[in-house]
Amino acid sequence: HNDLLQRIIRAPVRFFDSNPSGRLISRFSSDMSTIDQLIPITLWTCVDFLNQLATVFIILCMLLPVMIIGLIPLMIIYFRISKHYSTSSRELKRLDKLSSSAPFSLVSEALDGL
Repeated sequence: HNDLLQRIIRAPVRFFDSNPSGRLISRFSSDMSTIDQLIPITLWTCVDFLNQLATVFIILCMLLPVMIIGLIPLMIIYFRISKHYSTSSRELKRLDKLSSSAPFSLVSEALDGL
């Protein structure tokens, strides 16, 4: 957050001409919301999921070593799908941020006019 603020403060005037203030306010508020609310929950879910995955994988390999051969293609397919999902998810989040910046921009412009 501090790094983002420092970059905004040092930005040239041209940057503020091309980006409405509502977009900047939306970006700061959504970043803080993500840090405060989503990261702890996501981190806990990730640790729990990796623990369960490791347990299942170890038990499966101990009981049926032949399954290791079948798991390799499944892991390759999984990583390809997750890469596609990450790209799509990032683009959808970017579009959501752009659409939510319009109300912030309108309120900011209305307050500037007062």
